[in-house]
Amino acid sequence: MKKRILIFLLPVLLSATTAFSMGLPRITAYSGDVKAVPDDIPIGTQCYVGMTLAPGTWVNTGASGQAEITFDDEGTSTIILESNSVIVIKNKPTEAFELMNGGVFTKLSGFTRTEPFIIKTYAGTCGATGTSWYTLCVNSTAFVNVLENKVFVRGYSIDGFPLDDTVWVKAGKYCSVRAYKPPAPSEDIPIEVLDRMNKLSDSLASSSVVTQMERNVRIAELKGRGVSEDLLSTYNTK
Repeated sequence: MKKRILIFLLPVLLSATTAFSMGLPRITAYSGDVKAVPDDIPIGTQCYVGMTLAPGTWVNTGASGQAEITFDDEGTSTIILESNSVIVIKNKPTEAFELMNGGVFTKLSGFTRTEPFIIKTYAGTCGATGTSWYTLCVNSTAFVNVLENKVFVRGYSIDGFPLDDTVWVKAGKYCSVRAYKPPAPSEDIPIEVLDRMNKLSDSLASSSVVTQMERNVRIAELKGRGVSEDLLSTYNTK
């Protein structure tokens, strides 16, 4: 029986719009050793481009492995799973995946959601509506590093409920959160982590481009729906 460690990072709450189609997450690029382990089969299969990932599937990368996974047909919600990392696909409106271990770079572009894309880890949750950030889980601590715009971070109580303390982490900053503790104050991202984030962003095989005019139109529409200023400020321009 597989040993499963519960780790949380903010999953995706997605609005239903005609421009957005969720579908099943799929592998859009990979390198090295990347295994997909379905929930009902204890044996992993080497992944391939175009492989769909059903809920409950574990994705494991080896020491030289890396995988790009897209959660929608338009390529507006994409992650890069780094080497020696593990996630479990959920693909729910309130949870895209659980980050069990390692690092993941998240790129949200376009304006297809009015709720944040949320990832869960053991230590807490983080999320945004349209931005780029890198999350690293080490033991019982999650590190949330923001490349563009801003991302919110929350911790969990010992009972598993989100804590009231929320930290908004701006571009160029990172925040750490330990299990059962509120998030720590944000600090400057170390230069080596910032360089890695930029390389990961540039390496994306699938990406949607949004012009400033399209951004302004979409934000005006979302304001009319009553979306908060905090969430609106996380929308990406590219």
